[in-house]
Amino acid sequence: MKNKPDASRILFKESQRFDQPWLWLLMAAIFSVNLFLLVKLGSTTVVLLSVAIFLMIVILFLLMKLETIVTTTGIYYRFLPFQINHRVIPYSSITEWSVNKYNPLKDFGGWGMRWSVKYKCWAYIVKGRYGINIVYDNGKKQIILGTCHPEELKQLIHTQGEK
Repeated sequence: MKNKPDASRILFKESQRFDQPWLWLLMAAIFSVNLFLLVKLGSTTVVLLSVAIFLMIVILFLLMKLETIVTTTGIYYRFLPFQINHRVIPYSSITEWSVNKYNPLKDFGGWGMRWSVKYKCWAYIVKGRYGINIVYDNGKKQIILGTCHPEELKQLIHTQGEK
């Protein structure tokens, strides 16, 4: 199966970015405190290096995006910039799935592309408290994809999985 979804078969598309105001305020506060301390205690080189590292982190957060696409053939996902090509889970390989509410900090240790000790699988979490837990390849693989539209996604996958 090709790694790019056919546009004519797309039933649902969700893109999530790290655009939560609390996150950017937290990053700005941490940067401000660090910059203040570095200016007081450090050299110009250390201050410039610190600013450069912070800017790279900001650019990384601006580039990160979770993309989930449900088509008539399967579920496509990717977490940019770490996964350039879509990964696909055909409906025929899904053995079970459920939409679950979770706590990103408690269940996954935070947000992003995370290994979950609790679920023993990869989880892709950007925002919200819901995810679709998909078990596939005869129970050998499992993944959790975060979503802000749990009911819509649940209905689509249920409908498509019955075909």
